[in-house]
This record gives sequence, C-alpha cells and structure tokens, in this order.
Amino acid sequence: MLKKFQNRLSGVKEAIDDFGLAGNELITNLEEIEGYNKVLGGYNALLSALNQTLFKSSKNKEYTVLDVGCGGADTMKKLAEVGLKKGYQLKIKGVDANPFIVEYAQNKTHDHSNISVIKGNVFDDLFFFESYDFISANLFLHHFSEDDIVTFIKRAVKKTNRALVICDL
Repeated sequence: MLKKFQNRLSGVKEAIDDFGLAGNELITNLEEIEGYNKVLGGYNALLSALNQTLFKSSKNKEYTVLDVGCGGADTMKKLAEVGLKKGYQLKIKGVDANPFIVEYAQNKTHDHSNISVIKGNVFDDLFFFESYDFISANLFLHHFSEDDIVTFIKRAVKKTNRALVICDL
C-alpha cells in the first residue's frame, strides 16, 4: 500500500487511470479503494460536509447528489445508507468515464433504487447540463492536471446548489 501511495505522490499513473481497463485487475483496484475508504475514513469528509449542510435541512425534500469518478459505488452506497438512517430522501447519481466501472457500479447498486450510474466525462463541455444539491469528488481529482482540476471546479461550482465536496490525496 505504501508503494502505491508513493507512486501517486511522484505522478506515476495508476492502472485505474486507463479508461479502457477492464477485468480482474480493475476489480482488484476498486476493491482496494473501497477497503481504503473503510479503514482510512475515506467517507468522513463527505459525511462531515453533509452533516454541516444537508443533514441540517428539511427532511421534506428530495436532495440530489452527483458523485464524480464514482468508481465501485462504495461512496454512493455509504451515502445512501447514512441518508436513509437519518431520514433523508437522496437521489444519487454516479458518473465514471470507464464503461467497465460503470457496469460494475451498476451491478453493485442494483438494489438501491435511489442510485443511478452513468458513463460520462466531466470534462466534456456538455456534461454539467443539470444542477445538483451536492457534488462529491472523492479520491478523484488527483488523477488530473492542475489545469483540469481548475476547469472541473469552476464548472462544478456553477452547477452545485449547496456544496461541492472534495476529498483527495
């Protein structure tokens, strides 16, 4: 694990950065990320932000959440679980550029009627055609250049009604 983290800091690309990657190697990557999120508290930043905003709001409204670079859907499932436990109606959409990941995430969330997963590239000009109450970029932006990150943030801020939550390395 430490070697992978050192590679990330040195700018070495991860296997998951290849949008065409599929199969067992990618599944292993997604399972490792879920394990890191569980063990290292990867959900905490998003849940903390939502505790300060969403979970102080009315429960009589449906709230929309976009999870960019949703990967294996573990963050969306955790958010759905916490929202349900707290009595909130959440409509959660995940987006990923890798079609294999999208199919994997759809399979992992098939029993969650409030979660949908689509294939898309958040850097495409037409991507942000709808607004969301919350946009989450959890362990996502470190995959991109500084210019791409700035572009993403500028676009996301315009399409976020309540909060843009970024948690990254």
